[in-house]
Amino acid sequence: MKAILEFNLPEEHAEHIRAVHAMDAWAALDEIRNIIRNHLKYGVEAEAAILITNIQQSVFDAESLLGE
Repeated sequence: MKAILEFNLPEEHAEHIRAVHAMDAWAALDEIRNIIRNHLKYGVEAEAAILITNIQQSVFDAESLLGE
């Protein structure tokens, strides 16, 4: 089975970039999930400010890849 995505460039440039970097966005979400899990399970990064900063950085990295 194959799936082919087609985009009308340059009109659908943003959609194209999001599709190309979808795996990177998923990886950023997985990193956020791991940050939260480690905090809850092991008390790693006990400071809420550090936890929030790390989550914000992961979100920023994903947004950069997705053209936001």
